[in-house]
Amino acid sequence: LSYSIWGASPDKALMEAADSGGLNSQKKVAEQVERMLQDPRAIEHSKRFVYEWLDLDRLDNLRPSQITYPNWTAVLAADMRKETLAYFEEVIWKQQRSIAELFNAQFTYLSPELAKHYGIKNIQDGWSRYDLKEIPERGGLLTQGSLLTVGGMMHPW
Repeated sequence: LSYSIWGASPDKALMEAADSGGLNSQKKVAEQVERMLQDPRAIEHSKRFVYEWLDLDRLDNLRPSQITYPNWTAVLAADMRKETLAYFEEVIWKQQRSIAELFNAQFTYLSPELAKHYGIKNIQDGWSRYDLKEIPERGGLLTQGSLLTVGGMMHPW
């Protein structure tokens, strides 16, 4: 359980439950799972999964054409990765929406630099949540710069 949920070894409570027979029913296992999902390690482990699943580390090594993308920087790449992970955490962990909604939720989190790169109007200071309902071509995981860039489909918006 702990390796699946936390990506780490069991804690004292889980070990004690296992040693005392406290995992011998579905109800008791479900109680431990619920307890473990409340731990911040569950969020971090799921974000590591998303990072690997979407191959977000490729952003560190990509060098798009400076002619086509003159404003590309390592900071912009890092912001793209941060957008995807913040969006995932919000949809799945904070709002507890379905995984399917990762593909169509009409909001995201952007830095001022990334908002400018996307052509967003009314840029806010710092990392901010942006409502995308009025921008039909944006919204959801598949329109984020990290996926478009890693997938080789850089879009000039």
